[in-house]
Amino acid sequence: MVVLTGACRLAPRPATGPSNPPAAPGATTPAVASSPASSPIPPDLRTRLTPWDRSVPVTWVIDGDTIRVETAPGRTESVRLIGLNAPETGDGRRAVQCFGREATARLTELIGENDVWLAGDPTENERDRYGRLLAYAWLPDGTLLNRTLIAEGYANEATFDGPYVLRDTFRAAAAAARRADRGLWAADTCDGDFDASPQR
Repeated sequence: MVVLTGACRLAPRPATGPSNPPAAPGATTPAVASSPASSPIPPDLRTRLTPWDRSVPVTWVIDGDTIRVETAPGRTESVRLIGLNAPETGDGRRAVQCFGREATARLTELIGENDVWLAGDPTENERDRYGRLLAYAWLPDGTLLNRTLIAEGYANEATFDGPYVLRDTFRAAAAAARRADRGLWAADTCDGDFDASPQR
């Protein structure tokens, strides 16, 4: 793994399976592996969200709330995780914020060598103003990355354009993390202030 200004580029893995497009609403974003039968997305959420029908490899963890995935051989897309805001890691335009590096490292650790399963939210736009896909992301074991980062104190819940399907769940996770002084909420890290001095 090579660390690039706070981002983590993951080791390339060969794509497997078909490269035909998944059932992503309004998108021409082919996935490359797995099948709907093995999806870790809970059945009740599959009917409320717009899940892709295959998993995709993660090629780069940009920061604690954004990843790049391979949607077809040689083609990648940025994915902004819905419902959270992680501290910035610095990109030349914005300064490194408190716990930004830690959030990026934790997301990289969680993903490891796994592909992710994505699902859009019908209450949200397909893409944000920067052209990134908006999605929830699950690991094969059922871990919802969006919620896990909030629950562990690596990000805060964030509502941008109105309520989204899992907002209540994410807000409860954020409140619990804050009460427990986890991660960026701890007094000896950021005390909830992204603009505090970054940890060394």
